[in-house]
Amino acid sequence: MLALQMPFPRHDLFDLVDAFAHAPPRCHSSELRETEDAFHLAFEAPGVLPSDVDITLDEGVLRVRGESKFERSGLNYCGKIHRAVALPAERIDPEKVQATLEHGLLHVTVRKRARAEPIKVQVATSQPPAEEKADGATAAKDDAMGDDQ
Repeated sequence: MLALQMPFPRHDLFDLVDAFAHAPPRCHSSELRETEDAFHLAFEAPGVLPSDVDITLDEGVLRVRGESKFERSGLNYCGKIHRAVALPAERIDPEKVQATLEHGLLHVTVRKRARAEPIKVQVATSQPPAEEKADGATAAKDDAMGDDQ
């Protein structure tokens, strides 16, 4: 009888299958979009409850932490998310941050500061302003030409 030889010992094969069955949690995806008035962030957070989410914004860095705990078939499982996203601190309004968690997706919206309207700057001169006459000519122009005609 022909015997097949396995490329690795039998106990290693079972260790390999066991490792796949109890693989460490995968890295959950996240997304960042910028619109004219806000930054929109989305994070996968399966099994995480709103009460288990902690969101902070400090000096333009948005930190999201969450944890899910559940039991299946008598085994306890725990999953964690942790993300830190740097946003331009001078462009965001830290008082206007909103977050929602639905169907395993955490959505965070960080509003931008309102842009200041441009202002018109007057240019100053060292000469006193000239008085305007009814015809639009200035008194300074007439003085330069000489009024003794």
